[in-house]
Amino acid sequence: MVDGFLKLVPTSRGNLGTWCRAAAGRYKERSRSLILKPITRMVLHLSIPFTGLLPSVELVAAQVALNTGLPVGYEHERWTLVCGPLGADFGLYLLEDRVYGITVLGMSDYKRDYLLEATLATLVDLGGQYHGSLPAWAGQPWEIAKLLL
Repeated sequence: MVDGFLKLVPTSRGNLGTWCRAAAGRYKERSRSLILKPITRMVLHLSIPFTGLLPSVELVAAQVALNTGLPVGYEHERWTLVCGPLGADFGLYLLEDRVYGITVLGMSDYKRDYLLEATLATLVDLGGQYHGSLPAWAGQPWEIAKLLL
């Protein structure tokens, strides 16, 4: 894994060949209904290294809450950043010395995408190094960003 870059890992109930055929769109209609694609979820892994002081997960959650204008908390038992009003969560944890890891399970959802991008913007503001690009709405409060999504 390269710091700051995405690593997508497909998971499915079928084998990799079945997943590849589904991704390539090789499934055809059968009796007016589509055969269900075997993809059940995607896994997204990000790593955000810090060269300076490493903020605590509590500080990250508090800063994300301040930036988004939403109640955001951290569940230590699950290593998860949670936002109840958005119904969104994802894994946030210390990977190694001075590197935060983020893991997102499931298909893309605009509310969770917003929380993820807002968290990435917050980690960058706190001194993290993310080499990907962030959308303009990433640092905006939810009430403004939801109009831009």
